[in-house]
Amino acid sequence: EKFLDEPQRIGSADQLDDENMRQMCRSAIELHLNEVERCMDASGGPNLEAWRRGKARPEWPAPDGFPPEWITPHPVAQESGSLSLLEAWEIARPWFVDPEAATFSLGTTHPEHWFWGEYDLVYRWTGVPAIVDLKASMGNHDRSHSYINQMRTYAWLWWETHGRNEIVDDLRIWYLGAPAVKIVEAPEEAELQKIAEQMRELYRVTYKERSDNIEDYPMEPAPLRLFEPGGVPAEPAVDENPLARCEQCN
Repeated sequence: EKFLDEPQRIGSADQLDDENMRQMCRSAIELHLNEVERCMDASGGPNLEAWRRGKARPEWPAPDGFPPEWITPHPVAQESGSLSLLEAWEIARPWFVDPEAATFSLGTTHPEHWFWGEYDLVYRWTGVPAIVDLKASMGNHDRSHSYINQMRTYAWLWWETHGRNEIVDDLRIWYLGAPAVKIVEAPEEAELQKIAEQMRELYRVTYKERSDNIEDYPMEPAPLRLFEPGGVPAEPAVDENPLARCEQCN
């Protein structure tokens, strides 16, 4: 019933594999625990002392059961000493879409209101934002190619919504079916400027000045790109059949 209410569902509920879904959940937890371990190894990062005093809460805090504006030290915060595991857990806690929030209510909107996106996880304990996208798949499919552009677009959206002053330099894809982490090269400022121009042009031709002329949409399918689990390019990297993409619609 919940599956049928999901606006982005693909396929039917009969195709769901309960054990596979449980394994992907375990993989996500393990990957997050790796991040907590990194936080432990880094002694909590650059904001440990401020966090212990209740002074490091961001404008959009991670869902943690406390109000957005909260200056009281966290119950597990110590006054001094080595970082505890509980402290690392709370400091490393990423921003994520609150499960209790309405669908699509916690996305990020471009300042000019013509683009919208929704991050899965944003880690901020290092002082520099890291955007993580969760994929409930192995990553051995053509969509792994477009995921690179998706992550770079997230970096651009973050830059646009932070006054073009804050640049994300850590982009990751978690393929929970593999499980594997794919690091995506983050765009630098010059590239962000170029992405901004491309996105504005894309908005113009696909929405603002969208053509109704069928001749503007020639039947020229893009090549079908091949990947191994974890989003690793296969060898060969492209299907030799130029019409391979047309054999199925997914």
